[in-house]
Amino acid sequence: MRVAADQSARLAPGAATVPTASATEPPGWTEGVLVASNMRLSDFVAELRRYRSGVITLSPEVEHLRLSGVFPLADTDRILQAVAQVLPVQVRIPVRYWVRIGPVSEHG
Repeated sequence: MRVAADQSARLAPGAATVPTASATEPPGWTEGVLVASNMRLSDFVAELRRYRSGVITLSPEVEHLRLSGVFPLADTDRILQAVAQVLPVQVRIPVRYWVRIGPVSEHG
């Protein structure tokens, strides 16, 4: 599905709404979501760090990648899974409070 810059659509497993004109003000943390609109991954991770306990490290090789979407802050693990599905990155959680995000080819 293609959604224009001035449109929005809701995505759910197996379904999506038809793109429509966006509301004047996108949802934000007051609605429990993190909104990214063509945001650099480094900026997105900086925002995500505010809502997740522990350390999130980001490899310099992927910090320039861009991301758009609306992510529910209630489940930061799910946000990390979504990032790994839409960008060529690998998310590793060696221990509970340490997340490493790097290129897909990264090992260790």
